[in-house]
Amino acid sequence: MLSLKPQYWYDTIYDIDFDKLKEKGVKCILFDIDNTMATYSENDPSEKLLALCETLRSKDFTLAILSNGNSDRVKHFATVMEMKFYGKALKPMKKGFRSLCDELGFSKNDIAIVGDQLFTDILGGNNFGCISVLVTPIEPSSDPAFVKFKRIFEKGTIRKLKKTEK
Repeated sequence: MLSLKPQYWYDTIYDIDFDKLKEKGVKCILFDIDNTMATYSENDPSEKLLALCETLRSKDFTLAILSNGNSDRVKHFATVMEMKFYGKALKPMKKGFRSLCDELGFSKNDIAIVGDQLFTDILGGNNFGCISVLVTPIEPSSDPAFVKFKRIFEKGTIRKLKKTEK
């Protein structure tokens, strides 16, 4: 049975214990963009985000973007951030995960996905077999209508998952 439960939960990408991920064997981190690294309205990565990426590279992580978003936006972020990318990934399907792993030379055991949505990022990562990290969406009010609709179901699921942790 497919799981919606992330292995790790954090408020933001800046709160993630990347050393713990490294201890778990993670060598490559796949990031979602929208409401994970940046709001939908941000056209460029922030200085804070660029600094985080430099810190992670200094810890020998390979970084990439896996997004269901518009490929032009994904390509722009990836170019500025000097990352490989896969846009219009159709998460939770495995294809984007598999393509990036193959391109970067990693197995699913080397990968962590970081995202803000249970039904795309976390379900996709768990389905693929990599570590999944859920972060709180940066600005959910900026979500497109179809994402706001998904979040209605996500809220109830998150409440249930958090109860099982206690």
